[in-house]
Amino acid sequence: EERDAGAPKEMQFGPQDEYSILPGWDLLDENEKKVSSRLQIPPQHFLSMKKMIVDAQISLGFLTQSETHKVFKMDTSRAGELYEFGVSARLIERPTEGNAAAADAVEAAEKAEKEKEKADKKAAAAQAAAIAGADKDKIIAGAQQPPPSKLRRV
Repeated sequence: EERDAGAPKEMQFGPQDEYSILPGWDLLDENEKKVSSRLQIPPQHFLSMKKMIVDAQISLGFLTQSETHKVFKMDTSRAGELYEFGVSARLIERPTEGNAAAADAVEAAEKAEKEKEKADKKAAAAQAAAIAGADKDKIIAGAQQPPPSKLRRV
């Protein structure tokens, strides 16, 4: 699909052409150029992302599509395509049976951590509500007492 179909041939631009004028374009191979322009990632960012994907694989010992999504904080489909690029370019490997168990353990630990954070937030909110309720009771009780000057001395 070409844009500017009515324009003269020398003036027609496609997605790759828009990125070809950006710094770092000449450092990408043809496949990287296609992925960079399809995902709309500027060449220099794409090169940085390649390094990050390899670093993540090294530090974790494995990399899943879900981990790629977490590393780049981008939408799932783009992260998935970037992951598939990394696998096809042999920058990273899919989890093997041995490290798939490690990946599952990491995901389970992250899920448990999120649940703990959620429970801690609930407990803090309940504590704040209890304190607010106690303060409210003191205020109400104080409002029902006569001012100190009207209290009888015995």
